[in-house]
Amino acid sequence: MTTSPVGAHPAEHVARPSEQSLLDAWRQLVEAHAQQTARLRETAVADDFWGTGYGGSTVDMERPAPQCAVIADLLQPDDTLLDIGAGFGGTMLPLASRVSRVTALDPSPGMTTLLKRNISQHGITNVDVLEPDAWPPTRPIERHDVCLCAFVIYEVPDIGAFLDAMERHARRLCILAVAERGTGFTPVEPFFERLHGERHIRQPALRETLAVLGARRRRFDVRTYPFLQFEPEDIDSALDFWRGNYFVREGSEKDGMLRQLLLDEFGVGGTQVAMPHPAGTHAAIISWEPPRHA
Repeated sequence: MTTSPVGAHPAEHVARPSEQSLLDAWRQLVEAHAQQTARLRETAVADDFWGTGYGGSTVDMERPAPQCAVIADLLQPDDTLLDIGAGFGGTMLPLASRVSRVTALDPSPGMTTLLKRNISQHGITNVDVLEPDAWPPTRPIERHDVCLCAFVIYEVPDIGAFLDAMERHARRLCILAVAERGTGFTPVEPFFERLHGERHIRQPALRETLAVLGARRRRFDVRTYPFLQFEPEDIDSALDFWRGNYFVREGSEKDGMLRQLLLDEFGVGGTQVAMPHPAGTHAAIISWEPPRHA
C-alpha cells in the first residue's frame, strides 16, 4: 500500500496561489510598471498629474457613466457612502441621490478642487468632501455603510492594506469598479513594443483583483458591462490623447512612428481613425460583505 506524500500538490500552487504570493506579485507589477514609465517617458509629469490632467472634466448628470447604473442597484436609500479616490465625481455624483449621505476622498488637491466645483455646479447638498489624503487614510474617518472605489487600484502597491482599510470602514458592503486592462492610459501592446523595443509591463487590473479577493476567501459578486466604443476621429485629435499612453512627445521620432501605426491599424478613411477603448472591452463592478472582524 502506498500513501501520498504530505503537503500540497505542485499544481495547487498554480491553480490556488496563496494570498501572500499574489500580494507580492501585485506589488512587483505596480513597481515595475512605474519604473518602466519613468524610464521611457519623453515628457515631464506634473506633481499633481491627475489634478492637472483633468482640469476641465465635468459630470453629465443626465447621461451618467455606465458603471453608475450597476452600482446604483447595490445601494439602499438610507446608506452612507464613502467614495475612495472620488476624482472629479464622475461615478459618485450621479449616485448621491440614491443614498442619504456621501463622503468623498481623493489624494489629489487638483481633483478635490474640481470635485467641489462640480458639486456646486449641480447643487448637490449631501456630499462632504474631505481634505486630500491617501488610502489607507492618515486621519480618522468614521465607518460608512458602503465603501466605493472606482477605477483607482491599478497603481496601489500594497493592495492588501488598501482592501483591509476598505473593509474596516464599511459596515455593509465594499464595492470596486475595475476595468479589464487597467487605466485609460493602457497602450495597444504590440505598438508599444515596436516603439520602445521592449514589452509593455501592464498594471494589475480585473483578473488580478479577482485572484486576490479569491485568495482572501471573500464571497464576492461580479457584474460586468461593456465599454462604449469610441467614435471615429481625426488622427491629430486622437494623438493628443494617445501620446500619453505611449510616453511619446509631440514632434519626436516616436510620435511620427505612432501616428503611422494608428493610421495603418485603425484608419477608417483619410485621416480618420476608430480607436479601441484603452482599458479593454469591459469593466466589472465587484461587491462583497466585509468580514465581521474588519
